[in-house]
Amino acid sequence: MAHPFSLESKKTSSKIQICLPNGLKEVLPIQYGEGFPWLEMSYHIRSYLTKMFPFFRRFKDTLDKNYCNAFGVICLSGEFDSGWKKKIQNLGYNSLFVQNAHMFLRGQIFELGFFSPGRSKDRFLGIWYKATPEIVVWVANRNQPITDSQGILTISRNGTLVLSRGERIIWSSNLSSVASSPVMQLLQTGNLVLVDKTNGTFDKYIWQSFDYPCDTRLPGMQIVYNLGDGQDKYLQSWRSSDDPSLGDFTNRIEYRGGLVEMVVYNASIKRSRSGPWTGHYFSNLPFTPTIPFKPNLVINKDMISVSDAFNSSLITRLTLDKSGSLHRYTMDESKNRWNLVHSIPRDSCDNYAQCGPNGICRISKVPICECLKGFAPRSQQDWDLQDWAGGCIRTRPLNCQNGDGFEKVGANFPDTVAVSIEY
Repeated sequence: MAHPFSLESKKTSSKIQICLPNGLKEVLPIQYGEGFPWLEMSYHIRSYLTKMFPFFRRFKDTLDKNYCNAFGVICLSGEFDSGWKKKIQNLGYNSLFVQNAHMFLRGQIFELGFFSPGRSKDRFLGIWYKATPEIVVWVANRNQPITDSQGILTISRNGTLVLSRGERIIWSSNLSSVASSPVMQLLQTGNLVLVDKTNGTFDKYIWQSFDYPCDTRLPGMQIVYNLGDGQDKYLQSWRSSDDPSLGDFTNRIEYRGGLVEMVVYNASIKRSRSGPWTGHYFSNLPFTPTIPFKPNLVINKDMISVSDAFNSSLITRLTLDKSGSLHRYTMDESKNRWNLVHSIPRDSCDNYAQCGPNGICRISKVPICECLKGFAPRSQQDWDLQDWAGGCIRTRPLNCQNGDGFEKVGANFPDTVAVSIEY
């Protein structure tokens, strides 16, 4: 029976070193029973765990056997002797994930673990790229930091993920159904999922991190505008590079009965927009997207969703930064370096309503705002101060009989509130 926690060593002896926060170290032999690896533990190691981490008392029967079941309790520091390589692909019921242990749930591209962003000393449970660990794509407890090294992640009996400190629950997952045999997996897409292995399949999720986006849209993740009673799903920026808590900016689907578009909001104020959906792409993007950057838009009776197709040959992400700008990146895997594809807004003219009503923005001109033909600034004084929010008003009434009509201008498509088609 293959076990999801496996240890590989080129050495003939099977030993591993445990390091605890108080400096205790012990080299323990690994034993195998019924296909499972066991770690023999001394009395003072067991006593330390139950004293410092009250949560371990729930596993008293396991500890009293003088063994630490690597499947039931994970309590290692991850500091292996040379030659060791650890692989953790999924964890099951009763698994513990101890913060000061730096034990990661690893996939091919992503890792799950505890981290401290920037200069912060607070700890968070998150997912990041294995090649570039400074790029964090998902944070569980983004508004509830752990201020010390006592955080523990567990999978409860019904399959709920629980992040706790002592007896206090800091964060927990919201299950769609109860699982009798839950298993946690980190997929190649970066999606952290819980499945019930008693169903005989691993493709039906009872919970997934993709349902709770943070500031990064990964291929396969859906941004959702719910037409029923469900919740919308959208990106929300970090507060700062040192603080992953909810920031001021969101990137979400806007639908008001017209055409669908993606909008970045600063609270309730529009910052920038993608332009309406043309049937193939969003009209105001800086280039005509092709695969793999061509978004998928799906509309049904329950919801509208936007996503990027997953392509295993290309690592890409769309990130909403703390200033409200969207950035599309791809990874150069040969150099483990991110390359910027495009940003929105590209310049000041991409800011929503930069020149106000009846104004038009020309980034190549100074000043960048001017009024449409037949219009003048509503307030010349504001205009002279580079404040164009008031826009422009007509200099005379519209007179179609006297030659007034349509004039072609280069501008983004306007907001669409309603659409009707006559047959």
